[in-house]
Amino acid sequence: MSAHESELAAKWHKQVEGIWHGCPGVYDHDGQWQGYTQADRSIFVDGEGQHLIRVDTKVNCFGRLRARLETPSHLLRVKHVENKRVYEGPDFYGAGYPYGTLILGNDYCVPWSTDNRVTVQLLPGEQLQAYSNVAYQGNTLVGVITGLYRLSRDYETSADTQQLIARYREDEITRSKDVHILPRNTPGVFRGELETYTPDQKLVGMTTVHWDHTPVTQYRATQDLKLSGAVTRSVHMARTRNENHHFFEDGFWGNGIGFGRAMFWRGNFKSETTRLVGRDFQLEDGSMAVVWELWRADQLEHVLHGVLKFEAR
Repeated sequence: MSAHESELAAKWHKQVEGIWHGCPGVYDHDGQWQGYTQADRSIFVDGEGQHLIRVDTKVNCFGRLRARLETPSHLLRVKHVENKRVYEGPDFYGAGYPYGTLILGNDYCVPWSTDNRVTVQLLPGEQLQAYSNVAYQGNTLVGVITGLYRLSRDYETSADTQQLIARYREDEITRSKDVHILPRNTPGVFRGELETYTPDQKLVGMTTVHWDHTPVTQYRATQDLKLSGAVTRSVHMARTRNENHHFFEDGFWGNGIGFGRAMFWRGNFKSETTRLVGRDFQLEDGSMAVVWELWRADQLEHVLHGVLKFEAR
């Protein structure tokens, strides 16, 4: 591994050093809110140069997930290999793949006995992260933990910061009960620029998104998604929602489930081998933090991520 590769791999750790505070919602396999977990994720480098992440948690949720998640702290050691973040335990084993300000990770959590698909998206301003952990046992979905984390670098010494984070946690507990619902009466367009990467984590440019949204009823809408720039596509879809279940038809066939503000969806473009796997996280101002993967058959082609803002018309 070259020094340059090591430097690139360590960039993510450096830009997120500090303590990330959140109260992400805990949801069962069908997206039903079970409660929340208070989490403080400390990201730092120790005196010997070891990259570390320590997570202190207090679980407050219902059902079988509480016993599974009831672990007061986790620790993982990180090393950088060929631009990947390799997790070396003792509580997590796996790897994270940086795409600019995004990490897509796959790991195994020893205390939870779950295999996890982790999405950590650093939002503009680098003070908030849209975090999701989709936990599996084998191919069975166990549950999802997802929410917004806020950064502090003086929490242990500043009473003002401690009060700020306490208020933030209270707000996040309330927002964790929100449901992912697009505007039901207001037509408009989601617009934005998404950073676009190849599977080997190379930035190939920006993709412009124009996602037209036209409600038909409270539960149905027509949508026209146009991508241009680094990735070029155009597709019309009919979208329906039944509670937190979402369905896509016409030019794109697929489905999704909402876990609080986050909606995980996947589907196939009609009459071709291309499919899309995405996570759309609704933010407080009505915009969405999106992470999309474009696949051709079983080969990943592009990873796109960024924030789309809604403009009513």
